[in-house]
Amino acid sequence: MATTTRIITLEELAEHKEGHKDPWICIDGKIYSIADYRHEHPGGEDVLFEVAGKDGTEEFNKVGHGRDAFSRMKDLLRVKQNFGNASLFNYQSSQQQYFHSDNSSSSHTNSSHPEQIPAEIINIHQESPKTKRFTLRVKTKTLPFFTFYAGQFINLYMNDMTASFSISSAPKMLSNEIEITVQRSNHPLTHLLHDSKVGDLITISGPLGSFYFNVSEIRFANAKHLVLIAGGLGVTPLISIIKYISGNMLYFYHVTLIYSASTVDDFCFVNDISNIIRNFQNINCKLLASTPPSSSIPQELEPLLTSDRKIDVNYLKANLNEEQRKEALFFVCGPISMVKDISAALQELSVDTDRIYHQ
Repeated sequence: MATTTRIITLEELAEHKEGHKDPWICIDGKIYSIADYRHEHPGGEDVLFEVAGKDGTEEFNKVGHGRDAFSRMKDLLRVKQNFGNASLFNYQSSQQQYFHSDNSSSSHTNSSHPEQIPAEIINIHQESPKTKRFTLRVKTKTLPFFTFYAGQFINLYMNDMTASFSISSAPKMLSNEIEITVQRSNHPLTHLLHDSKVGDLITISGPLGSFYFNVSEIRFANAKHLVLIAGGLGVTPLISIIKYISGNMLYFYHVTLIYSASTVDDFCFVNDISNIIRNFQNINCKLLASTPPSSSIPQELEPLLTSDRKIDVNYLKANLNEEQRKEALFFVCGPISMVKDISAALQELSVDTDRIYHQ
């Protein structure tokens, strides 16, 4: 593929932000044009535009990437060059430059090039107007069951496309079934998946990701309080964690879920949440949305709903007690800007960074 190379300054990079006809993102010192790729991005174009015209390396490294994505990017990257105190970048001018990102964690527990395995769709449930929950029966080659940690994700492959989805079910002993919850977005793979039928075969790989909770690990064993903060469909891995704790009757954990959505109708897992807090006293929930209750939310959840949409330092200060601030482990998942803001707010409340986990 023919390319041209020239020096790009930080000032010029900043000009190529959202609204520019050719928006750019810098990843590891290399410039990518996202003009042609933005409509295909698994997380939607808004996620890309949040870092357009900026160095998006940190955000990029927070999410996972399949083998196909890294293979595609390998031919596009150029080496970073530093001159004095200014960072200058090589730019590859090409008709086909792509930036690939997922809604999942950067560290692969199993392998950076996981083996692809078949899976059958055995159930489809309409979770919200734009979201469906898919139950998959994984046809593993070496074991009769599929193991993962609560909060991990899988890569899913359809028609030469790849996307990553968090597992929304809890780990179960000797089971080869998992659930993923997928919102129809600009990524064409989500449309293919939403149009799928029970009995269809797909291909997956995983489990992947270091954003998870496992009671047997030392870093989690001494914790008493967990605070799970979600924005939109970022609730998916956190629901897996809640189901894992409640399903295994881990009563020594006190769990708080703070879950924000654009509207009440956008909430997912409302029946799961209702059943869990009804039967597991150590789990409580706070729901935030801008619209009043509707028929889409169970009646017992209505008292938990407020019209606050912004989870900022003032909200956290009012809703976290002193013990939570000093001892709790915080799991934060949602849009990049939200995760950044909440992490900063928690640190402002003197929460140590090693107690903040984010995807």
